[in-house]
Amino acid sequence: IAIAFLSVSNNYEYILSDKLVVSTSCSLMHTAVDLVNETKLDSEIKSWLAFAAQKVVEVNALGKALVGLKDEAYFAANAAAQASRRSSPRVNNEEVQKAAAALKGSDHRRATTVSARLDAQQKKLNLPVLPTTTIGSFPQTMDLRRVRREYKAKKISEEAYVSAIKEEISKVVKIQEELDIDVLVHGEPER
Repeated sequence: IAIAFLSVSNNYEYILSDKLVVSTSCSLMHTAVDLVNETKLDSEIKSWLAFAAQKVVEVNALGKALVGLKDEAYFAANAAAQASRRSSPRVNNEEVQKAAAALKGSDHRRATTVSARLDAQQKKLNLPVLPTTTIGSFPQTMDLRRVRREYKAKKISEEAYVSAIKEEISKVVKIQEELDIDVLVHGEPER
């Protein structure tokens, strides 16, 4: 939730309530539907997430707060979840922090310029100005899900499972080639 926005919004002269629209930061079309369905997800991690149903509740809470109907308990729970994430060892890895602190300015610069990299990529890939590609994932088929279940249940061998994954990759690459896609992806059959 936009806690920072709410703290600024206490200065109501800056908010024209008849012109303000409260919305999600992105379309909910490709967002998972509801955290309630995630029965196996660890509760700590679950508290950090918002799927479509939770995002709608958040937008509603923000809208109400902006007109003086702030649900203090709701916002306190959200702040606690954010604090939990900031301090969780699942997110804060001391080794990563040390490695990041040890970075030098030169570590943030590439050996070649952007234009040199673009030239090299163009020579190697010969892509059009606006190449076509997909977002990377293709829908998982019922057959692929069945194979995965069988593998997890040890009903098929790892070799059979890998073979099925490779076959699925071949299928999605063939589809992309038939569609004359410029940049091919493997389709992420195993996520």
